[in-house]
Parts: sequence; C-alpha cells; structure tokens
Amino acid sequence: MGQKVNSNILRVGISKNWLSKYIEKNEEESCYSVYQDLKIRSYVDTFFKNYGILVHSCKINRSNHKLKIIISYLITLKSTSLIESLKIKSLSNSFTNSKTNKIYKIKRLKFLKNIKTNKIKKAWPLKKELFYYSNFIKVLLNGLNLYTNNKLEISLVFQNINKGLSVRLNNSKLKNLKNILFNLRFYKKNEFFRESFNVILVIFTKKNSAKLLSEYITYQLNLLKKHNYFLTFLKKTLIFMLSAKISKIRGLKILISGRLNGVPRSKSVIINAGSISSQTLKSNIDYYHSVSFTPNGTLGVKVWVE
Repeated sequence: MGQKVNSNILRVGISKNWLSKYIEKNEEESCYSVYQDLKIRSYVDTFFKNYGILVHSCKINRSNHKLKIIISYLITLKSTSLIESLKIKSLSNSFTNSKTNKIYKIKRLKFLKNIKTNKIKKAWPLKKELFYYSNFIKVLLNGLNLYTNNKLEISLVFQNINKGLSVRLNNSKLKNLKNILFNLRFYKKNEFFRESFNVILVIFTKKNSAKLLSEYITYQLNLLKKHNYFLTFLKKTLIFMLSAKISKIRGLKILISGRLNGVPRSKSVIINAGSISSQTLKSNIDYYHSVSFTPNGTLGVKVWVE
C-alpha cells in the first residue's frame, strides 16, 4: 500500500472502530457533526500540547443534548516543570507581608531544586495539581462550548496512561524487561531515556497507539539537536521489545523525512520492527502522521502499527 494512503480510512468498519458515535437525522447533519468532531479533536490536541501533555486517543459520543468526550493522555517532563512553576506563582500571589515574603523565597528555591534534581522522578504520577493551579478544565470547557454554541451539555472523562504505567506484567515478562534495560544501559544518562522507554512500553501493551508514538517522536525532535542519536536508541528499543515477547503488536514502521541534524538536504529515515501486512484490509493497522517544527525546517513523521 502506498505511503501517501491513510491506512485508517480503508479499514474503518472492517477492522477498526469509529472514534465518533452519533445518530444523524439527515445527510447535512452528518456532515456537520463530522466537521465539528474534527475541529474538537484538533482543539483538544493543541490545548493539551500547550501544557506538555500528549493525547493518546479522543473518543466522542453524541446524543440530542449531550456530548461526551473521553480523553486518554500521557504526561511529559514539560508538564511537570509547568506544574512546579504554577505552584510558585500561586505562592507568590498568596503571600503579602514582608515576613511571609522571606518564606516564599525559601520555598521558591526548594521548588527550583526539585525541578533540577528530581525532575525525572516526578514525571509519572497523576498530576491533579495541573487541573487545580491552572483552571485547566474550566478553560477547556469554555473553548468546547464555543464549538457547540452552548447548545450541548459537555461531559469530560480523563484517563492517565502513565499512572503506574497502566501495565501489569508477570514474572517472566519482568525478567525480559530487565534484560532490555541492561542492554540499553549505554543510554541511561540521557534525559530522554526513562520517559521514552515508558512511552514505548505503553505503546507495546496498548492498542491503537500510533498517534501517541508519532506525537512523542515529534516532541523529542523539537527538543533534541542530535536526531540520529535518538533514532538509533528508538530503533534498538523497538527491536528488543519485539524480541522479548512482551508486546501485543506484530510490528511497526516509522518514516521520518526532513533535514535531520540540520543537514543541507532533506532525507528519509525508515525504522522497521517486526512485520506489517499492509495489503490486507482485515489487518488492524493504526496510522498517524504528525509534523515537527524545528529551527532547520519541518520534519514529517509517519507511523504504522499493527
């Protein structure tokens, strides 16, 4: 199947389920609801990205007067540092006296130390502080009401993927996982190691994770300067995970095109792990395409997961 064909379009209704569920009265209402759902998903993706959160899936269920949105998300290190900065701002607003200002400075230094030293350790528990300090849900609902013209009652359901990794492994799989970590010990000193490994573990244990992998690769390509170094780590980790018999997927393919490492000419890099039966329509292939905006231009990332 050609690389310019969206694999999801051909398989919806055969091996893939619809992400939107609604009952239309006529063709015009169906077109309007599909268009509105696309706009809502793009708004949710950009809104969560501003807070350093990656969206795994966004499902929409409609009725006559209600709109239910189920969002599963992944917290990154950017969101944890944002939470700490929001805590500092809330402390600065709460203290008014000169004596309490001294206490605020001491607490502010403690927060900055936690960001530098314990940044990786605090990356994966559920961060309810983000919703509390930034009026996250209130701002999100105000934006969604603009798309629906305040005609629908909106209910939001959140699911944090990296809360306890959302994965339960038996003893044999844990041994295989420790062997993989031992083989990847060369990359342990890098900042992206722990977060990337947890993301890949979630992708191999959950279905329909092509969007999460594509968005995470674009997120890392924006941050890092040594793109090839990260891609070699990604390729080794994917091959080790498939050989360890932990995954629920048969294989995946990643195509990255653009000026990697700031080279004068653009090139394409293909990462294959396992096998993908792209010609059969009954195969459950998940596909997603995202764009990474770097100082040297844009990088296109395409991901196929079966």
